[in-house]
Amino acid sequence: NRTIFFGMDQGSAELNSSNIKGKNPFADKRVRLAMYHALDMDAIKDKVMRGQSVPAGIITAPGVNGHTAARDKRMAYDPETSKRLLAEAGYPDGFEVTLDCPNDRYINDEAICVAAISMFAKIGVKVNLDVSLNTKTYSMFGHSAGAQFTHRYMLLSMDSRISNSVIANAGWYTFLTNDEFPYGIKNSPISISNEQIKWFMSNKVNLLIGSDDVGFQSVNSSKGANLQGINRVDRASNYFNSLIMHAENRGYALRWNYRVLDSVDHDFKKVTPFAAQILLRDIENID
Repeated sequence: NRTIFFGMDQGSAELNSSNIKGKNPFADKRVRLAMYHALDMDAIKDKVMRGQSVPAGIITAPGVNGHTAARDKRMAYDPETSKRLLAEAGYPDGFEVTLDCPNDRYINDEAICVAAISMFAKIGVKVNLDVSLNTKTYSMFGHSAGAQFTHRYMLLSMDSRISNSVIANAGWYTFLTNDEFPYGIKNSPISISNEQIKWFMSNKVNLLIGSDDVGFQSVNSSKGANLQGINRVDRASNYFNSLIMHAENRGYALRWNYRVLDSVDHDFKKVTPFAAQILLRDIENID
């Protein structure tokens, strides 16, 4: 499953791409709620996705640890409420902002953005579309369930645009063994060739695990996962060692790096600085 959502810059003092100067509209919860209520997700589902999507109330998809069915319900599509919230927040005439949208990275990504822009316009928010994010290469960072997604996406997709990735504090892994998918690669939904495995192992990947990430909360306790180790630290170590053995047996290059982060638990805020340092180390003049 893939969840598509709009990320709003709430932290900047001022938006670079907005006609509002001196403050950030998205810092106000009322504005974010106004944008939320302006989206007709059923229309996007029926017209853009041709019925092949499910409107989501939370980012975590069903089947992923942390999903809560009671919370996975969207609030109503209500543009009149959106207008009222914008007026209460001090933007009765709306405002202008730019939306950075991927192009052909996800299914119907640009079409979703175009549809959303017309919906935002109805509440007075003019959104300028920037689809310049179609790039030849990109980096990936996944933590916890995101780490599980990242390494499986790489294994199944062989997406050559991925130039560097960080997999941090995953709960469990897909081993390159004959165990049943998703714990191994037997009967995987997409056939995995030797060429894919070779690419997967030779890509630039950093496998991170916090030394204190030994708790059992939200840890997959199924038989397949428990065979990988009793906690996330053990499973990460066993996974990396299995990759080393696989590389030696097949004669494949292994470009993965493995690092245990001292005094770090499962808190993504503690892991993210390490990931940022890895992914941005080749970029100069970062402010």
